[in-house]
Amino acid sequence: MFNFASLRHPEHAELIARVLAIQAKRGTRGIVCFLNRQETNALLKAPDRSTPTGRRDHLMLALDVQTGARRV
Repeated sequence: MFNFASLRHPEHAELIARVLAIQAKRGTRGIVCFLNRQETNALLKAPDRSTPTGRRDHLMLALDVQTGARRV
């Protein structure tokens, strides 16, 4: 965006140059790991389904497992 702005608004060249000099963040990305069948079953058995909160937690975990949701 600021490269475009530098062409359209030369009167702001000093400010645009300062913004363009800011280095982009480079973060490390971890390797995506998936649960195996035993880990998935243990995870789904963990909530106490005799309570409303446990049923809710089990539902949310089951939805995550079935849809392939993951934290990135």
